[in-house]
Amino acid sequence: MNLALLAALSFTAPTMAIAGLVLLFRWLRKKPVAGFALAALWSNAALFVLHLFVSFPLVLGYFGVHGFGSFGQWTRGDERNYAGPRLDAAGQWLIQSSDTLRAEARGELRVDTDLAAAASARAVLITGADGNLLRAFRVESRLPQPRAIAILVHGLFRGGLELEPPANMFRQHDCECWLLEQRGHGGSTLMPMRFDDSEARDLVKVVEFVQHKPGNEHVPIVLFGVSIGTVAVLLALPQLPTVAGVVLDAPVEDLLATARRMMQRVPPGSSRRATFCEPWTSLIVAAIEFWSGCQLGAIAPLCMLQSLPADLPVLVIGSGSDVTVPPEIVQQLYDNLPMPTGVKTLWIEPIAAHGKAWQVDPKSYERQLAALLMRLRAPR
Repeated sequence: MNLALLAALSFTAPTMAIAGLVLLFRWLRKKPVAGFALAALWSNAALFVLHLFVSFPLVLGYFGVHGFGSFGQWTRGDERNYAGPRLDAAGQWLIQSSDTLRAEARGELRVDTDLAAAASARAVLITGADGNLLRAFRVESRLPQPRAIAILVHGLFRGGLELEPPANMFRQHDCECWLLEQRGHGGSTLMPMRFDDSEARDLVKVVEFVQHKPGNEHVPIVLFGVSIGTVAVLLALPQLPTVAGVVLDAPVEDLLATARRMMQRVPPGSSRRATFCEPWTSLIVAAIEFWSGCQLGAIAPLCMLQSLPADLPVLVIGSGSDVTVPPEIVQQLYDNLPMPTGVKTLWIEPIAAHGKAWQVDPKSYERQLAALLMRLRAPR
């Protein structure tokens, strides 16, 4: 509400300033000012209301579709310099973070040029569903023949950097890892968000690309998604019958409901302070749908879960302090999966925020991933 008022005031300020200058000019020329002042007051009041309920939602919706910063760039600013996973001479993964990237940008942390070059060399460009290019980073298994291939998909505003901790856990259990950056994020083609099945169709292309590489034909594929990355995973699964296992961390059950929760609640520990109440929540949603040409309510992964095969191992992960995808939503999605208990498993870390379970309790997180790898179905 406060942000909406501030934005409407800033949009109205130029016309108010112009009216003030005209009023001053008329006063200096000794012309009547009362009638003009009253007309200017009512005109700017009407403009303020227009900006409050129309301009502000439209502008916010535009950036909600096209991203902030450079056109189409969705990855948050402190992660845009990410250039790939770094492994030391012993093959150990050197986990990066937003803090290390900022320290490097400030010159406070020296970057080993050989490590940085090797990290960039892990990037692979894969053609997506619409001819767009998707950047993915391949990190080889510790074994000559990987136990499985994990393809990981990040959340909104993030990129490959977010996926390093869970990918490293997979690699500790002898998996080859592919860190996929979704369209509009990281080093992938910069383009507006569509809020449809575009990311799922991209993921299908990536899985096919990885499976068709020599030697990968009979290696089990595991899909991992966190937050909005789970939407791509869930919508892609019906087209990927050969997938051997799935991990859904902070799974989005309904894009419209999740968007409303994101606007109405501030995650614990988040630097974001802006929240919106009605009617702005609905107005912003309408603006996003206007600019994207898609209906957020049409993307509801919860409605298609029953189409998944009953023998597909699925690990569902939630976080106790998650306000974007609360634990009860995670439980609901888990309950709607058609697999019997044991084939599907649920773990809710009690205190973590949205998509942060691996940070709060990494040992338990890795144990959950290891248990999933133990029950992968045979490649098909």
